Amino acid sequence: MVASNSPTALHTTIDITFQESLQYFLHQIFTGIQLISAQLHQVLKYPLAPNQRIFWLYLITSALFALLVFYLTTNKSERSPLAFFRFLFPRKVWQHPSA
Repeated sequence: MVASNSPTALHTTIDITFQESLQYFLHQIFTGIQLISAQLHQVLKYPLAPNQRIFWLYLITSALFALLVFYLTTNKSERSPLAFFRFLFPRKVWQHPSA
């Protein structure tokens, strides 16, 4: 029988504590990874879900309306894909401190 103060008993207690700590730590990491993975999966499904604001059909429709407005409000010489992109995402808005 090993006494509770012997080095062997202390070593066994430390090993169990370390194993439990390691198991708890790894469990927390994997739980976090699963949670992040589930949330990322939800976000990536948004363009495919008609009940979401960024459904692909809504985005395309909005872009087509913006293209129509761009076409009607710009001169022929100013029309280009870059100019349309700048029309959709104006620097003044995106670089504002409150953005």
